[in-house]
Amino acid sequence: MSSVTGQKLTAERVHLWPRALAGMALVTSILSASYLTAVQGNGPAWWLAWWLPVLLVAYPLIFLHRKRFRFACLLSAGLTLVLAVVFFWLLAFVHLPAALTLVAAAAADPRWAPNRACVAVVVGELVAAEATTFVVWAWV
Repeated sequence: MSSVTGQKLTAERVHLWPRALAGMALVTSILSASYLTAVQGNGPAWWLAWWLPVLLVAYPLIFLHRKRFRFACLLSAGLTLVLAVVFFWLLAFVHLPAALTLVAAAAADPRWAPNRACVAVVVGELVAAEATTFVVWAWV
């Protein structure tokens, strides 16, 4: 029998910075979809193109462990980018800032690479702030 006393049995939890960036991406995506729904109001196919990326952006927030969260961020960002290209004519490209913020969230763990995490947080916050400001400015 081998001893496991020196091993770490629990996985590392997600740091606050990546979770905050994922939350900002979700807020950005919700505001964009809400704006399109309120202004356009076309039909169910359009609503699917606008609200499906919101569900994809929310997906990483259910994970508590670092590796799964990072994988979910990259997967959600990739799928959101694919949907933005496929549904380009249905105005789904407004979710691109949320996808870029999720990519920044995947790289924003300060315990593994502090300098990269600082840059990722700044870039992610700037992208989310720009997108949110644009949506709020367009809504008014």
